[in-house]
Amino acid sequence: MTTIIANAGCQAPSCKVYVSGNLKAQRKTQAGRTAEKRLITAEVTSFSDLSADVVDRLEGSSIILVGMMGCGKSAVATAVGEAMQYAPLDSDTVIEQATGKKIPEIFAEDGEDAFRDVESQVLEELCSYKKCIIATGGGAVMKKTNWGHLRNGVVVWLDFPVEVLAARVNADGTEGRPVLEGDSGTAQQLTNLLEERRVMYEQADITVSFKDGDSDVAEVARVVLDALQERLEGDEQKQKLSTPKEDEDDGLDGLDLPTKSS
Repeated sequence: MTTIIANAGCQAPSCKVYVSGNLKAQRKTQAGRTAEKRLITAEVTSFSDLSADVVDRLEGSSIILVGMMGCGKSAVATAVGEAMQYAPLDSDTVIEQATGKKIPEIFAEDGEDAFRDVESQVLEELCSYKKCIIATGGGAVMKKTNWGHLRNGVVVWLDFPVEVLAARVNADGTEGRPVLEGDSGTAQQLTNLLEERRVMYEQADITVSFKDGDSDVAEVARVVLDALQERLEGDEQKQKLSTPKEDEDDGLDGLDLPTKSS
């Protein structure tokens, strides 16, 4: 499993260029504006090259995002999908389209078990597609049969601190979050859920961990692409090292060697 830890502002060098470029672009001199324009252009080219490299190495395999509610899976799927020209898909959205019901309605009318059964059917379908980036529901990892579907792609866990998740969920509202129940508070409920799910999230091929929530979607997308590139390069290197060399010339052809005595 590959683990990438990112601080606020993204630690990828080209991300630093992009962020500092935005700040420096406020300079009022023409020379400053021209220099920053060049930096930003270089960043766009670099990001494009990175995306193209990851696409080539994936050879059509899909990317599957897992993680807690509030980690930004849907937004990141859209950003990475746009960069890679992969189709972004959201399993919760597909469930609602397939059933004609909002997820809280499914929980209320049919129960969580029924929802999880539909979720498994949707994941089986979505994970069979190529060249997609799929945002999954937070609890999808808890059903072992789902991992048979998730393993059709490269699984990436977006890991954020609970306080960041809680702040985002509270800002969006908890009405559409049926797994959040009781009066223990959002942060405590998320803490409990994460403890239950952590061991399954850790089964992901790649873990991208952020220490805070200061990175925007574009920065998170960049870190995800960096992590994918690093993991895929590593896998290719391991494959080369483990592949036996065939018909290697030992340098002894044509020599009149003595016959071994019996």
